[in-house]
Amino acid sequence: MIIPTLGKQNTADALSRCPDLKEGIATNNADCILLTPDKFHIQALQTTAIPMGINMELKQAIQEVIESDRLTGQKLKDILLNGPRDATKGLQEWNLEDGLILYKGLVYVPNNENLKHKVVQQYHDELMGHPGEWKTIKLITRDFWWPGIMTFVKVYIKGCATCQTTKIKPPVKVPLKLNEIPQGI
Repeated sequence: MIIPTLGKQNTADALSRCPDLKEGIATNNADCILLTPDKFHIQALQTTAIPMGINMELKQAIQEVIESDRLTGQKLKDILLNGPRDATKGLQEWNLEDGLILYKGLVYVPNNENLKHKVVQQYHDELMGHPGEWKTIKLITRDFWWPGIMTFVKVYIKGCATCQTTKIKPPVKVPLKLNEIPQGI
């Protein structure tokens, strides 16, 4: 059972005896600002949906391939900008922004092996330093999309000499040979 004690008979800690809670003491914290606006920095407010991790050289290469690729790049671009409603109805997940085609907010990489190779090389070799198959896929799919992205990344990593030489492989189990039963004993 807890029995409350009054006043000076109570041996409470100093925090519960805050002096500004006493009557008659004026509080001078009314206009006090502890965190001034110069302590806050705006870092990530952009109006674009294009991922910020994409470097400018890679962005320009993708834009050039989209411009030169008549089948996917130009046709999709024309449909998104000027297409009839019936044609654009199934393309709600596709956008065109700053010369790049976005699919569900990810930069679409056209069907160009060299361009796909550059994207995977940037994230696998240069950015993270050979993080492995699943981490590389996770990093790339944050910013980019193309049909067959997982297969392409897996093939790239299987061909990566650095990954294959430093990969930890389980030891090969050699099957046991049966001992021959001696005859004549």
